[in-house]
Amino acid sequence: MLIEENMELINTTNELLSHMGYSNADIKLEESVGRVKINIKLPEARELVGEKGLTLGMFEHILRKIISRHIPVFPKIDIDVNNYRHMREEVLR
Repeated sequence: MLIEENMELINTTNELLSHMGYSNADIKLEESVGRVKINIKLPEARELVGEKGLTLGMFEHILRKIISRHIPVFPKIDIDVNNYRHMREEVLR
């Protein structure tokens, strides 16, 4: 992705989080072929992750819809909050 698109992705993620009451998020991107992983660090992320990651899945879906309107061709977006998904994948292995 281009630098402009990366900034758009970070800014949109930050703006959505701010609307949800999370104003101090640390957002980093990891790019791979056809995918972008958004790593979000928050002091208190329990409500954003939700039970069994359900709220996180909904947040990811909404963010994808918003981004698709701003970036015509964008890669698959994966979101991880405080390494929740990474730890979940490790447990399932």
